[in-house]
Amino acid sequence: MMKWVWLGMFAMIYVACTPSQSQEASHMASQGVDEMGMKPYVFALLQTGDTVARPDSVLSGLFAGHMSNIERLAEEGKLVVAGPFYDVPRAQGSWRGLFVLNTADTAEARGWVDQDPAVRAGVFDVVLAPWYSSGALQAVQGLHQGLQASE
Repeated sequence: MMKWVWLGMFAMIYVACTPSQSQEASHMASQGVDEMGMKPYVFALLQTGDTVARPDSVLSGLFAGHMSNIERLAEEGKLVVAGPFYDVPRAQGSWRGLFVLNTADTAEARGWVDQDPAVRAGVFDVVLAPWYSSGALQAVQGLHQGLQASE
């Protein structure tokens, strides 16, 4: 008899903890993913813009604003992944960094990247392209925060 009680309790817990198909579909929709776990993003390629010589103090201010813009976009859930390319020449048009933006709308993404002081000043040119990838990319920020060393 006790075996059946335990089996019954296990079955109730399993059913209570296992999301239904409608719950899974609702969660997928809330994350913007399709049935394959994929979703549209906008991929932004940052390239060296003009090669105008700027004083170090001006460049420092532009890059501080650039980093602030990245942090703001990430906090708002608009920026999924960002990072620089390294060991690249600083020649006009060279690849400097990338953003993966959490929107399918390139016009909306353009509005976000155009708020960046380094983009507005012409330090970076930005090429945008629609991109289709895993919805799991949305979890990267949380994972990254867990890896960052405490300050």
